[in-house]
Formats: sequence, C-alpha cells, structure tokens
Amino acid sequence: MSPKKTTKPKQLDKGVKFLFGIFAVIIFLSGTISSNNAMAIAENQVSSIVASQGLIASATDVTFENGIYKVTLDVGHIDHPHQTAEVYLTKDGKIMVVGTAYETDGSTESVAPSREEFELDGSELSMGDPNAPVTVIEFSDFQCPFCRKFYTATVQDLKTNYIDTGKVYFVYKHFPLSFHPAAQKSAEAVECANEQDKWVEMHDKIFDEQEKQGQGTIQYTASDIKTWARSVVSDTTAFNTCLDSGKYSEKVAVDMVEGQASGVSGTPASFVNGILVSGAQPYESFKTLVDSELSE
Repeated sequence: MSPKKTTKPKQLDKGVKFLFGIFAVIIFLSGTISSNNAMAIAENQVSSIVASQGLIASATDVTFENGIYKVTLDVGHIDHPHQTAEVYLTKDGKIMVVGTAYETDGSTESVAPSREEFELDGSELSMGDPNAPVTVIEFSDFQCPFCRKFYTATVQDLKTNYIDTGKVYFVYKHFPLSFHPAAQKSAEAVECANEQDKWVEMHDKIFDEQEKQGQGTIQYTASDIKTWARSVVSDTTAFNTCLDSGKYSEKVAVDMVEGQASGVSGTPASFVNGILVSGAQPYESFKTLVDSELSE
C-alpha cells in the first residue's frame, strides 16, 4: 500500500532516488569547472561514499540546469546490475548534493510534511492488513540498542493496538550498521526464518535474547543466532544451511540502499504513511501521529 500523497515543493528532476537523504559534501576547488570535471568530481565523491557498501560509481551523463550541474551515475556491485543515481554540483564544483533537489516558489508559508513513497510488492516482511489505512515502515538494525528499545517500548504496543486490529500495516526493512558486526547475519537469519513463516518470531527472539543480557550494545555471533533459532523454526538444518549460504545478503543490501535513498541515516527510522519518524520514539508519540493519520 502506498502512503498517502501530499503536495510538496516541486522537484527539479524526479529521477531515480538511490543514495541518501539530502546532505552536502564540500569540495575545495576554485574557479568554474567544465562538464567533464563535474562528471569526474561526482564519480570520485560518490565512489568514496558508497565504497563501504561494496559498490562502485561511474558517471554516465551531465546536464546544466538552473545554474547547477546534474550528473547521472551508475551505482552498484561489479558483478550485479547497477542502478541510476543523480547528484547535483554547483557550477564551481565546491558543493555536491546527493539526493533529491527541490525548487521552491520562495514562499515562507508552512508546507505539509514531506512524505516518501515506497513500492511494496507483497514480498516484504510484514504484519497486518495490506489494505489498512496506515502503513508503517521501519528500517532497523538488530544489534542496535535503540532499535531494541523501540521494539520493547513501542512496536509491541503498536502491534496489539493497531496492527492486530487492522488499522496499521507494518513492514520491516533491514538497515544493519557497519559498526554492529552481528546485525547483518541477524537480518539474514530473519529472512531465513521467513522461509518457515517465522520471521516475526525470529525478529522477537533476537531482540528478547539481547534484552536478557542487559543494556547497551550486546555482542553475539552467528552461532548464538542458530542456538536461538532452535526454539523458533521447525527445521533447524534448513535454517542453518540458509544462514551459512548468505543467500539473503543481497536482499538486505537492497533494503539498506532503499533506506538511504529515503533519508535514513540511523536506526531505528520509521515512516508513517511516508512521514519520517527518526529514533526510538515512545509509544505515545508514535500513537499521536498514527491517530492523526487515521483521522484524515
């Protein structure tokens, strides 16, 4: 279900949003740059940004619009299909914007909150009725202590009061942060459990087992995950084989790229009918926004 659409400032170019929410990278150059230089700068800078994801970037086109260079790039793994990304450079090459650029009419009047639109095809990890009036999409990291807090303090009540009652459709997406070594395998483990229709139970189990060990970031391994899975899945051999194979590593990576394209930079990050809610917001705050969407 797509979030409700809201009028917002006009985009200079809709393009294909791929990388991150809007932010600036300062490049110390002087003078006016050529189109070729704009492509080279964009390619070098984007390559450095996505390198930690195991991705590469290659500039393919450049145009000049409204005093700004727009550079189109192919971004992806060497051995996998690439996706298109667009970045914007000032004509002197000193500032690069990665994400979506907007054109405003100069008005100082307040505007409706920006809403991201997600294409959901039914293959996502989800709970509830896909036709519910409110869709909540959470990007989360299983080893993140704030995500664990959000699970215990907010998601469980949200499930009881809104998801189970048909008011909210909940979608879980992966956003494993690089400094949480167990997060990637945890995400893959939940996908493996989903093969046995147990993704929710595995999701809860991973968080619950960490909660037993105290506060803060809990260290654990793939071996621990397999131990926890014994009480969740019926076929542990199939689960372990799935986890060892890394068959869902690419799916997890796709979720992360989608999150970055939608403005996610930390976890947890949730979208309520497309409205971004950052951090482990308490249930009452989350409830207020959900109720507001339900009243429209």
